[in-house]
Amino acid sequence: MSPRNVLVIPGAGGLHTSLIDWDHCGVGPASHDLPYFLRRFAPCHRPWILDAYTQGVARAGWHIPPKQELNFLFETAMCVRFANGVIWPAIAVGQDHASWGWEQL
Repeated sequence: MSPRNVLVIPGAGGLHTSLIDWDHCGVGPASHDLPYFLRRFAPCHRPWILDAYTQGVARAGWHIPPKQELNFLFETAMCVRFANGVIWPAIAVGQDHASWGWEQL
């Protein structure tokens, strides 16, 4: 995720912001998209960005888990993304001997 994954729409109450996962063309779960968005910023900026996000979703009536639980969700999402990035090239190499699989691995 990068700043190009941020959709900002003006509304009656101000700006409405969503994180967009263009790979899947939709708004994904925060526990999946938010850690990838945050990692694009320097570590010193991540706390205030997360705080701003938390305040924004609170205005919409949503609740963000405590930071310890959020970190666990973020770590889990990162592991899932890594596993998903490896499984399909590995299957392609193992079953079809596809050269593109080696390049991705």
